[in-house]
Amino acid sequence: MPWPLESMRQLELRERPYHVKRAPAITRDNVDLFLDGVVYLRIVDPFKANYAVADPIDAMLILAQTTVRSRIGEMTLDQTFKNREELNSHVITALQHAGEEWGIVCTRYEVKDIEPPDSIMQAMKAEAEAERKKRATVLESEGVRQAHINTAEGEKASRVLESEAHRDAAINEAVGAADAVRAAAAAEADRILTLARAQAGATELVANALCKEGGELAARVAMASEWIGAFSELGGRSSTLVVPADTGSVPAMLAQAMACFDAVNSGASGPPPSRLAKAGKAARGAMEAPSRKQSRTVKRH
Repeated sequence: MPWPLESMRQLELRERPYHVKRAPAITRDNVDLFLDGVVYLRIVDPFKANYAVADPIDAMLILAQTTVRSRIGEMTLDQTFKNREELNSHVITALQHAGEEWGIVCTRYEVKDIEPPDSIMQAMKAEAEAERKKRATVLESEGVRQAHINTAEGEKASRVLESEAHRDAAINEAVGAADAVRAAAAAEADRILTLARAQAGATELVANALCKEGGELAARVAMASEWIGAFSELGGRSSTLVVPADTGSVPAMLAQAMACFDAVNSGASGPPPSRLAKAGKAARGAMEAPSRKQSRTVKRH
């Protein structure tokens, strides 16, 4: 092959992934790590890629490896696992800056694996197990606390409902008692009113009967009967009684009753108060006159 053709190289202008070899690194807290990654490169200027550097791909891979190791030395072990995005961005920025002179660009970089020593892995597993146990204990205690809270709230609601039920029952009993008292008072008022109306009707009937023929004689007989009945009831009121001397004489008692009636009848033409006064005076006179003449004491055994 002629001389110019022997010195020519073929370059792939398409973007391609390249594996970054596994390399050791030390974190800021002195933990040894082994990590590898994948970088995506694309040649954009073949002239610079041929004449600015001997092998642009190999140069970018070596630069990626050293940049990762340098960045790992600034991070702790926990940050290495948590901040992978930050690590990837830092490597891409460094490769972009260097690739401008070599006619090549880095489109993305990803850390594949981070392998700490076995002792660190065991410690991390123990820590993870302890964290899981801690969360389980916390969750269990939260469950117990929530159960106690629910029980207390249930008892509180039950007591509130029970007290409200007692209050409503007391209110109902008070309302019922008040209604009963009002009903009893209304019934008593109706009874008194009915009795008063009956007495008024009876008085009116008696007055009408007295105005009829034979009414006076009937009134005399009725008064005499009530007079005798009143004396018959005196024996049950006391063990010692003072009675007129002639209680055994029926004609005398009838005469006294008729005297009361005549006193009332003779004052019928006067005003009502004077008739009542005369009737009372006549009755007292009829009762007291025989007792002044002669009285006797009767004892009941």
